[in-house]
Amino acid sequence: MFSLPSLEALRAAYPEAEIILLGRPWHAEFLEGRRGPIDRVVVVPAITGVNDDPDANQDPSALERFLRAMQREHFDIAIQLHGGGRYSNPFVLHSGAKVTVGMRTEDAPPLDRWIPYV
Repeated sequence: MFSLPSLEALRAAYPEAEIILLGRPWHAEFLEGRRGPIDRVVVVPAITGVNDDPDANQDPSALERFLRAMQREHFDIAIQLHGGGRYSNPFVLHSGAKVTVGMRTEDAPPLDRWIPYV
């Protein structure tokens, strides 16, 4: 809900861009067929600190396959809207995007363009 204004602003600024949400299975189900700023949802496998449940079994090979698939997307920009970036910034940096942007705490790796997370 908090990222929707950002996504709406991106859609208004770049109406021809494809906006892809990397999310959970419920995001894909909920957003399918709905109008909005998101063109499609790609489901992310369990990743510590990003989308996992404490009891989730992470599959390193699934994560590797997923990151290779994301690199084949040739993203122009990856925007991290998932908090301070301790866990999510490394994930965004491995997406293969030409430019990465988002927020950052002191313990998070820097993106190409970032602002402090408060």
